[in-house]
Amino acid sequence: MKRNPHKASLAEGIAEKKTTQKKGTIRDSKFIEGWMNMETRIPEPVYDWIKRKHIDVPYGENELQKLDIYLPNDEKYAKPPLFAVVHGGGFSHMDKRDWHIYPGFFALREGFAVASVNYRLAPKYGYPHGLDDFKSALKFLAEHAEAYGYDKDNVFLEGTSAGGNFVTLGALMPEDYGLNIRAVAALCPGVSMIDMYENFRNSGGLLFRFLVRRMTKQYLGTLPPKDIERAREAGYEKWLADAEESGRKIPPFYILQGDADPLIPEKITRKFYERIKTLLAPEDLVYRVLPEAGHAGGGPDFFDEENIMGFLNFFKRYVV
Repeated sequence: MKRNPHKASLAEGIAEKKTTQKKGTIRDSKFIEGWMNMETRIPEPVYDWIKRKHIDVPYGENELQKLDIYLPNDEKYAKPPLFAVVHGGGFSHMDKRDWHIYPGFFALREGFAVASVNYRLAPKYGYPHGLDDFKSALKFLAEHAEAYGYDKDNVFLEGTSAGGNFVTLGALMPEDYGLNIRAVAALCPGVSMIDMYENFRNSGGLLFRFLVRRMTKQYLGTLPPKDIERAREAGYEKWLADAEESGRKIPPFYILQGDADPLIPEKITRKFYERIKTLLAPEDLVYRVLPEAGHAGGGPDFFDEENIMGFLNFFKRYVV
């Protein structure tokens, strides 16, 4: 299955919808020299500086069920903690080797191993295939930790947009992956199919509403009002309620959100934050809002070293 990993995202298509968003694109980011190729239309990651890597490791039989594993160049980091990143892209596009990996480069620098996960994409593979793939990838990473040389008892999850949905649900579900998830970073996460659909059903122009409706239906196979239980399962609602009722412990969360996000409005992410904070101690939950920032990939904010190191330093607190 061929695809363009840099196909324009829905966020890019509607980036001008909110006039309070900062001007600028991904090209205005202050990328670390040598980590991104700025000569392409959309900046692409550079990997030749990473000495120890395992590319396109299959965790399933489908062409998209593959992951990449990177280890710190400095071999003094014996059995490092694992930073597992899953890309966004509306559940339907983007790739494990596009700009979503950039925070992983900082993780490598800080002594983490990194696993970047691909998954089957909508519309051919809608819910729950992508989420199931991410969970299968975690189980694969647990089973092969010794072979690849990272610590399965110190695993940290990071995901953006659709990837933010996967890492959130993966951490909230009562699932045994065979590893210890110590903390989660969710960046402008698409955590609620219900809230996103309801927010945009009557907002914006006809093209905008059509795009949101199509993206939702491609992933869910239906629209939330027609199958509310399926929509709850594909978002945090079912799994957070289950954790609340059972008293099940959930890992610490770091949530990073732009307050001018045209695709996932801050009010939706804040609603999730208000729910999850009842299950976590104050020191185990960070909700950081970036002023005038849009959706990740639509501007430079989510690539700033300060913002990336914010959740990496949060992760470091939980390494045991």
